[in-house]
Amino acid sequence: MTQPIQSYQCSIDHDLHAALQRFWVQEEAQLSAKTILSKEGCEDHFCNSHSRNPSGRYVVRLPFKKSPEAIGDSRPAASRMLSSMIRRFSCDHKLKSLYSDFLREFESLGHMIRVPESIPEPQQYYYLPHHGFLKESSSSTKLRVVFNGSRRTSSGCSLNDLLHIGAKLQTDLSDVILWWRQFSQVFSADMEMIFRQILVHPDDQRFQRILWSPESFQKPLTYQLATVTYGLGPAPFLANRVIKQLTKDEGHRFPLATDVLLRGTYVDDCFGGADSPQDAKEVIQQLDNLCKSGGFNLLKWTANDSTILADLLITRHTSSTSRLLNGSPGINFKISLTSPFLVGSEPLQTCSLWKYMAFPMPLETLWQLLFIFVYLTK
Repeated sequence: MTQPIQSYQCSIDHDLHAALQRFWVQEEAQLSAKTILSKEGCEDHFCNSHSRNPSGRYVVRLPFKKSPEAIGDSRPAASRMLSSMIRRFSCDHKLKSLYSDFLREFESLGHMIRVPESIPEPQQYYYLPHHGFLKESSSSTKLRVVFNGSRRTSSGCSLNDLLHIGAKLQTDLSDVILWWRQFSQVFSADMEMIFRQILVHPDDQRFQRILWSPESFQKPLTYQLATVTYGLGPAPFLANRVIKQLTKDEGHRFPLATDVLLRGTYVDDCFGGADSPQDAKEVIQQLDNLCKSGGFNLLKWTANDSTILADLLITRHTSSTSRLLNGSPGINFKISLTSPFLVGSEPLQTCSLWKYMAFPMPLETLWQLLFIFVYLTK
């Protein structure tokens, strides 16, 4: 008895293959030799210039890639911006009150220092124009103050034009979340004023000058910002590099906390965990002490088991409000109204995370499916 013969035909879709290859070529980031040298220069500069003061805080230098002699006169632009803000204050008393309170606190904490009028202007300096805007939707910080390091001077260049940006040291959010999700006992905390806990060397503070009038009718006074300033190009690099250096300098004393800073930190939010409440408490204690050794204070602690935060003062816990939503069968998601990362029930919620990732479609859909898969298989 003869068996039927089956035949198959295989063909290659060259058009599809070529289109897919072009897609990956377009998506691949090409680093120029100039960019690589800039990153290496910034790293070398940090290694050779950073230090710590007696309290343990880090002191950094601004990573210039060009001579600061190229900076022109920056004071007129800063003066015009201040005049514009004063006019806004006359129409918006709430903005004036919040702005004044912000800079008053800035000075009281030692994050900015008044320059005596008797001291002459240095040869090279830079005045940062600053302005603010109200964000009513924010539950924590209603006022956002922006220091503009990209404002061009009379020479046509800005401070940011002369500074290295530095390498991208920030761990991708997706990697942070997937690493964090492996633990059954998890927590998160916020690094308070992370940039402002890192000091700028006194010799470089002249490039972080601002003008401010505590009273609208008062002559503008000169201040120098004494800490790393958001608005300068290298600020993210310096913050992340200091955190990395902290784990190198002090990590041997707090080994359980190093992974949280190296793998579980995104901007100023720290995420970590363990597989038992007792182990989680130990990680929390070591993380808290490690950060304190570098001058960083952790606040807004939250966890999926409140008992692992029992050793922390209640004032350091999060004060956010949350609500329960029903997710897939058998899963309850707890969504924070003030933070997308609040963990309040098991299993953990991530159903609002992708909207913070700024992924275009269809990657957004892929991430949604990935997170759902993680939940259902945990």
